[in-house]
Amino acid sequence: GYSWINTHVSTPGELPKTWDDGSQMDFLNWRPGTPWAHVEKPCVFIRGGNAGDEWEGYWENGFCNSTKLPICERPALPGPIHPDGDVFPTIPPNEY
Repeated sequence: GYSWINTHVSTPGELPKTWDDGSQMDFLNWRPGTPWAHVEKPCVFIRGGNAGDEWEGYWENGFCNSTKLPICERPALPGPIHPDGDVFPTIPPNEY
């Protein structure tokens, strides 16, 4: 599936430079050829895990009335995350 991310295309065909909260973007992952230059497609989404989707993980802009779940920002966890979801806390040297 696809998920909304916190930015939008203000000028059709031009890359946004900020997130909707006003902070500067320091990461971009647009699908080649996007954003589409259509005024009716201002909302930005990330492509999810569809089997065989060569554009998985890339961003595109689309219609805002499409049903998609949002991706929300949250504070970082204190250590690396294991693939099964467990968090391995960071242990300072000499404290184990």
